[in-house]
Formats: sequence, C-alpha cells, structure tokens
Amino acid sequence: MTTTVFAAPRDPLAANPTVAFLAPRNDQYRIHIIDASVGSNVQEDLHLSRNDLGKISRDLLQRWQEEIGRESSDSYALQRSLHQSQNDLENQLVEFASAGNRALREILKGFDSGQVTGSYFASLLAKLLSRDAPEMSLAVISDLSPPLPWRMLYADPDAFDREITFDESPANIKPNGFFGLAGMIGEAPGSIPGQAAAGTTVPIGVYQGMRTSAGGVQDVQAIFAGNNGFEVLDAMNKKDLRRYLRGDSAALIYLFCHGKFRPVTGGEPMQLLAIQRNEEFSAGYLQLKQLTTQPIAFINACQGGVYGGTYDDDFVTELSKNGASGTLAPLVDMPVRFGGPFGTAVLHMLADGSTLAEACLEASRKMYREQNNLLGLAYSSTNGFSSRLSQRR
Repeated sequence: MTTTVFAAPRDPLAANPTVAFLAPRNDQYRIHIIDASVGSNVQEDLHLSRNDLGKISRDLLQRWQEEIGRESSDSYALQRSLHQSQNDLENQLVEFASAGNRALREILKGFDSGQVTGSYFASLLAKLLSRDAPEMSLAVISDLSPPLPWRMLYADPDAFDREITFDESPANIKPNGFFGLAGMIGEAPGSIPGQAAAGTTVPIGVYQGMRTSAGGVQDVQAIFAGNNGFEVLDAMNKKDLRRYLRGDSAALIYLFCHGKFRPVTGGEPMQLLAIQRNEEFSAGYLQLKQLTTQPIAFINACQGGVYGGTYDDDFVTELSKNGASGTLAPLVDMPVRFGGPFGTAVLHMLADGSTLAEACLEASRKMYREQNNLLGLAYSSTNGFSSRLSQRR
C-alpha cells in the first residue's frame, strides 16, 4: 500500500469556503458557485432531477451499509474491530472507492460535457483533491434528502483533472482520493453561520451500555470539565436532555447513543434516538425553542445525519432550524467500536479550537492512519466550516 501524506489542516480559510448552491430549476438543478479563491460567480445546469440525485445518494449509502455488515472469513470486520487488518482494509478500499467513483461519474454525467474539464464544478472537485491547493474547502448548499454523501466520493487524485475512472486494484487506490480525506467538503442546508457557539455547558446523552466506553461520559468530562471549564450536563434520560436544552446554555450538544428510523403507516419514517433502553424519543419530543447560544450538535448515533423531506422529525433539521451553528453525524449505521474513539477525537479537536469541519477531517484521517479504518468518511458535517466553540477564559 502507498503511504499517503495528507495536507495540513485548512484553517484559517475554512471559514471562507467556496460555496456551491444546488438549486432546483424546473425538474432539474442548477449549480451556482461562489468561488472564494478567485472571486468568481459561475452558474451551470445539472441535467439531473431530484429523483436522479436521490438515487445516487441512496445507492452509495446502501453500498456502505452492506460493507459495514459484510461477513469476512470469521466475523463482521467493521463490526468486530476498530483496527482493520491489511487484508480487510484492502477489500474495503476497493468496495468504497468503486462505489464512490460510480456515484461521482453519475453526478458528472449531469453536466453537458460529462467530463471534468468541461465543468467548473468538477474542476473544483479536482482542486479539492490536489495537494497543490491545500486551501480548498467546499460547502454545498442544497435541499436534497437524503443529502449527497460528498465525503464518500472517490477519484484518482493524480488523474482526476483528466480522467474520472481509476485503476481498481488495491495497490493503486489512494486514500487521499476520497473527498473526505483529501479536504473539507460538506453540506450546508441553509446559510453558513459565522458565529461560534457561545454557551457555557455541554449537555450529553450517552446510552447506558456506552457510558464507560471510549467516547463515553468520562472522556467528555475529562475533555471539557477538566481542561476547558465547561459544565458537563449528563442526561441520564430523555427528560434530562429536554430540560438541559430548554436551559439554553449549551455550547455543544453531544449524543452518543442508539439511533434508527421507524416506519410510520401512511407517512414518512421517523428518526428515533435512545439514551436509555426502551426509551426512544424523536426530535419533536425535545420541544426545541430557539437556541440563542448557537451550539454545535454532534449526533453520534446510527444514521443520525440523515435529514430532510424524505424523513419526518429528524434531528439535524430540528437542531439547525432552532439555532444550532453546525451538526456532525454519520449517514449510515455506525459500530460503537468506531463511533466512540472517533467521537473522542472530534471532541478533543473542538476543545482545542478547531472548526467542526476541521475536526471531522482530522479525526477521519487519524482513524485511517492509526486504525486502517475508513468509517470516518460516513460522517457528514452541516454548516461546519465556521462553527467552533468560543474559547474559554
């Protein structure tokens, strides 16, 4: 396998990303790009409908779901262990890169040329992968549901400015060809807030069986109460969580718990979380009011990052519309063995002053570099390019 040296974190330009507005136009979409690096405004038609883009997203997420549950020679590799063997990693690189590249090709087919060189948006994606442009960060504002998993897309970083396809042999798959390891790219379902989270507390909701694991209560206490002077509010149940959020003092909301979607007869599936066994709750249960402290919300739960019109009462939408400055959550089911250490890595970086997008990027790189594990790519940050914790005195 080729050793990859990733570029340095993208601060301070992370708060001023290139922005692509993916806006409906009749039955298709138009991309309006504001390129901060050159001060240009570009518009391009994308000849794909909402259904087309939704299928691309669902197919890619389904492939990841299948791989997370794939049975290797003796058990489920990604479920069994945080650290992946070299053989398992090579299999996953092939599967994830192939799926990500297939989705990328489908997206680029929507432009008139179908080629990288024929689309300004595609050239920005190529720039994101380029080690010669370490300042690149890209926010995509759209109303798609489920959101396109941009961080899962893959292209050969040494050839993407010319070719979309790539060599699928494990030895030739480059980790920095995954968009979510190359640089900062993420969704911004509304505008991009410019203010840091200004609260004094860190309300947490950690599932019973995860409380003493990595990413559990002791880790959060040590990171924030011990070193940063925040008051950590430990929600033992859903009523505690609702009460803490009504107090409107949160700088960071951290939920490390179980998540799922429950079918609803005659309606859209409902997203549910559980802090206690047999005590599921929806976003509506929290009865959120405007969160004036503009907290960061980290929903470290299975499919916690799936949001939008296809689903009813989802957490990302409810938190965002009620003032959360940014959210971070996985788009697929997430093994606890990975979610805990990844969560701890993100929390450490947030406590050290990183933006949410920077923390997601660097935690993903850390998990790949130290554990041979690509699951950090399944986390999606929304509005995370300027969301950070206010520094404590």
